[in-house]
Parts: sequence; structure tokens; C-alpha cells
Amino acid sequence: MENNIDNIDGFSGALNNQNENYDYPDLALRVYPEKAKDEKLPSWGCLIHPDECRRIMFLGNEPLMTTKGTQLENFQLKNWIDMTVDAFGDLIQWDIYPKLRRHRPLIGTEERTDLPGGRIEDAAIWEDLYDYVESNSGKRFMTRLRHKNVARVHKWNLNFPYSGQKLLNLKERMVAKYEQGILEAVFVRVPWSNLGPVQMGINASRSVMSGFNELPGGIAVDYTTGYDHASRVPSEIKEQILKYFTVCVMSSYGDGIIGGVANYSTSVGILHESLGTTMSATSSFYGARIAQLSKELETWMKTFKSKYSGIKFGAL
Repeated sequence: MENNIDNIDGFSGALNNQNENYDYPDLALRVYPEKAKDEKLPSWGCLIHPDECRRIMFLGNEPLMTTKGTQLENFQLKNWIDMTVDAFGDLIQWDIYPKLRRHRPLIGTEERTDLPGGRIEDAAIWEDLYDYVESNSGKRFMTRLRHKNVARVHKWNLNFPYSGQKLLNLKERMVAKYEQGILEAVFVRVPWSNLGPVQMGINASRSVMSGFNELPGGIAVDYTTGYDHASRVPSEIKEQILKYFTVCVMSSYGDGIIGGVANYSTSVGILHESLGTTMSATSSFYGARIAQLSKELETWMKTFKSKYSGIKFGAL
């Protein structure tokens, strides 16, 4: 069966070795979903190329051959890289590759009536609606998103949850803290502005919802997390992903070359050959390198992880 890059969404394009640049526009569509697929989009770029791993992290061992003659091809490494990038992002609770998140249908409906076909894109992720919570300030709405870092906000509406009626388009007056995943809509009436009707609208909406301190499913948000281009990913994150990926590959590749063999000998007549290693069931090929990188990763996690995931507080 012939492979067609144009028909492959997201990271599964790494399974196709016809594109050695691994630079897919599908990732850009997650950042700009309003663009048609046939419209020319700038590619998202390639964060980590397999050759970068072979010639730097793998110390120039390009073939990566095992004793059985099998080989890790570039497209296999790239698919592994993509999974590692996502896994590392989950580990530090900070999205790296773009992820398009669409809110679920409003209460009482089964489809997204505002999207073609009533369904989300294949590469999009469903996310639950947010509860409406009355703010202490009469001039502000705030929503803390479940995921970060935020690249773009496509929709932020306040709905009356029982009927699904849209009360306010909060995105029109949005003030976002993208890295923190916090959206605020601030409405202030000043004599020289044109915000009068908006101020009346927000007061009217609050009067309709008066008496309700919290309503389930009142906030609907569509947004994209991650970075809008590979060049914007911080170097320190890329460095840790490379270490994490190298540990994974060396662990698997080392066992593929030879298992944890401490001693090996061969005899043919009067000829005898023996080999002794420092390997064991817990000390295998590349063991020292794996231990070094693992220790560096552990140190970074202790020092810098909270910079992205934040500091968690609990009360007893």
C-alpha cells in the first residue's frame, strides 16, 4: 500500500520515511484550526531530528545495528522521539507539541453545532466544560484552564447551562496569562471608551444568573496548548528531552546488542576464546552512560520542574 503524507494526521506522519525533514503542516493546523487544509500554512518545524540524535547523543553510531542485523531506521526513531516529547510534556505538565482542545457539547446537546459536521477534528482532544463560579469582583470573569502553556484561545463563552444560550463572548474582552493558563475578562466603564453597552451586557448577564454561586458547565473554551513553532521551545526543555530519549534508546539498544552477560566463552578443538564483561542483570551495555544521564535528569527535575508544572500546595 502506498503511503501518502497528506492523508496522515499529526505525529503518525513519522511512520512515513518519504519526508526526511519531518516537517509537517498538520501541527500548524492545531494552532490555526480555522485555516482550511488546502490553504498554505507555515510548517511547525522539527524539534528533534533523528540524525541529531545519531551524530550527537549516540556518539556518531549511525547504523545502530544489533547482533541480529536489525536496524533502527530514521522514521522509527522519529516516531519514538514524538512519543517521548509528549511523555516528557505530561511529566512536567507542560505541553510542547501543539494540542487542539475542544470543549464537549453543551448540556442537553450531543453534537458541537458550531463545528462542521457537529464533531471535532481527528487531531483534536475533547475537554469537559468548565463550571461557572461567581467572581468576587463584579467586573471580572476568570477561568483557570486545565492545561498549559496556552498558544491560542479560539473560543471562550459564558453560557446559561440549562438552555445552552450564549450570554457573553468573553474572548472579545480577554486578558490572558498564557504560560499560567489563566483567562480573565475585565470590563470597566470609562467616559472616553465605547464599553458602555458591554458593561450593561455583563450586568444583565449577572442579574440573570443571580442567586447561583456555581453552575456546572457554564463556561465553554476551545484552545491550543504547546508552542506555535519548534523554534520557540526553550533549549533547556529540548536538552532534557534528548537525554530522556537517549536513556530510552540506549536501554533498549543495549539489550539488543547483547544482554546482561558477565562471561562468554567459545571452544573449537584446541582453540578457546573467552570474554569477560562488567555486565549483569542490573548492569548492561551503556550502563554508565545511562546512569549519568538519568542522574542529570533527576537533578533537573528537582531544580526546574516547578518552573513549568508549578508548585503544588495542599491542606490537611
